[in-house]
Amino acid sequence: MTLQSLSGVAAFLPCDVTLADIRNYELHTAITDCRECHDGSPKEARILFVCRETGTKEESVVKVKIQLPDIAGPSAEPSTTTNAEIQALKTFRTANTVSTPHLVAFEQQVQPDDGPLPGGYVTYTIMSKMPGQNLLDYKYWSTGFEERAIIQEHFIVALRSLWALGIAPTDRALRNVLWEPISGQLSIVDFESWERPSGLAMDEQKELQAWGLAQRPPPGTWIDEWKLHH
Repeated sequence: MTLQSLSGVAAFLPCDVTLADIRNYELHTAITDCRECHDGSPKEARILFVCRETGTKEESVVKVKIQLPDIAGPSAEPSTTTNAEIQALKTFRTANTVSTPHLVAFEQQVQPDDGPLPGGYVTYTIMSKMPGQNLLDYKYWSTGFEERAIIQEHFIVALRSLWALGIAPTDRALRNVLWEPISGQLSIVDFESWERPSGLAMDEQKELQAWGLAQRPPPGTWIDEWKLHH
């Protein structure tokens, strides 16, 4: 049985996935469409679903990565971005962080004959589901000044906790920050790309600007403008 609502490279995906430890996860609502990844290697596409372990009600998120045809051929290893995210999610699980997802399970399988690259991989990274909407969908810049200030304060606390664990996300964007206004829960997601903090003190204002939570000051000269984009 396949997810008939999907098309293209993800059409072969089953409605559930059985892990090596026999746990079974049912794939439910798609969170994103299926899109080609532009970072890491080998070439792949990804799609995210809400999922549940069979027999339970607790929801998780599963990121499915599908290797695409390329000159390199089928790979026995997951992509570089998947490895980076797994490392981060394991770190968060060990530290029991409150502002990031934790790794629940990881599974790698071989694509069937009707996959886009028979013999290539399909990986399933299952992680805890964080509450709220991403700030892009939440229309962050349409909220009032006071709410934005609260979100910014929570964000800096969350980001500092990541830096303390040696993880500084490099895909800095509103879509990777979740906000749940009733509980005041802020979460940072998507750790396919990160680096070790520089060791310098955090410039909070620059971080807010880089993530899109604060406006950049207008550049004074064309050189300043050039530096913003290089």
